[in-house]
Amino acid sequence: MILKLENLMNNFVNNLTYAHVATLDDDTMNNLSKPVKKGKSNISGINITRSRNVALMESVLTLMFNPNGFGAKGLAEKMRKKKLANYTISNARYDMRKLKAKRFIVKVKGKQKHRITQKGIQTISAILCVWK
Repeated sequence: MILKLENLMNNFVNNLTYAHVATLDDDTMNNLSKPVKKGKSNISGINITRSRNVALMESVLTLMFNPNGFGAKGLAEKMRKKKLANYTISNARYDMRKLKAKRFIVKVKGKQKHRITQKGIQTISAILCVWK
């Protein structure tokens, strides 16, 4: 129990640290909207001029503190709270696929949950600071 609480606290502090030192390198903004080749398919980029994508990044940041990770259902619920009433679990899966392609989130091994990466926290935090 103590080890689990210690791990939880360390993850929380690390996430805060990553968000605090968020920076963007020169190519991040240019590459964000470009598609990513994954296998035989192209996964579309993330266009930050669309309100849905801004809401997506905000939602993922709020879900990063969930110790068990987050899934498409949890993301869809957060997005619907952001006034996107027609946002479905299928939309969440599609958006999560884009975030995985950009290496902003990774799958939790053995579960249908995802966690935000250090790169994801730093990039999304910096983009939202610039955007807002």
